[in-house]
Amino acid sequence: VVEDIMGSKEWFDLETEGLLAKFREARNEAYKGNAASQGEARKLASEIGGRSVELEFMMGRELIQMDRQLAKQASPK
Repeated sequence: VVEDIMGSKEWFDLETEGLLAKFREARNEAYKGNAASQGEARKLASEIGGRSVELEFMMGRELIQMDRQLAKQASPK
């Protein structure tokens, strides 16, 4: 509906979308073993989550998933 009426594919304002892109980039680098990026992802998640209840919930889920993935990578197979 948003796309049809307003011509936008984005769900959030441009600044929030930019922060979300930075979060995804930091998260992906954290998955590659970059500890500094893991901290940056957490910082961005906190900033993004402070923008709305919906974003707080979404960032909480993202951090839980990131923690699971990192723990999975760290555990011996």
